[in-house]
Amino acid sequence: MARDRILLLAIAATWLVGGFIEPFTPSFGQPYNEATLPHAVVLSVLLFAWCKSHAATFGIVPPMGAPLLVGIIAPVGIPYYFFRAFSWRPALLAMGKTLLFSAFCVFLSASGQFLALRVTT
Repeated sequence: MARDRILLLAIAATWLVGGFIEPFTPSFGQPYNEATLPHAVVLSVLLFAWCKSHAATFGIVPPMGAPLLVGIIAPVGIPYYFFRAFSWRPALLAMGKTLLFSAFCVFLSASGQFLALRVTT
């Protein structure tokens, strides 16, 4: 399996684990709680590594600043990376896949919370 795919699996796993840990935090249900910052830091590192690995998989040099932008502000950096590195059709397809993957990550987070709440009751 390619390294960029492994990093996507790691990103998905962080959402499941983060969702599972969140109900055990003192401020569960708040938009920003004790689990948010560590999860954001881990995601930033993984997204930065994914961008560099994805470019290496396709044999291209990522656009200037794209890995850093993807790691810091993913909703801006990912479209920037795709539309600067690829033509518009593959970039649109990649953005569609990104939206599906994002929805899957939200589902994993909710599933982790559900599992944690079932374990505690």
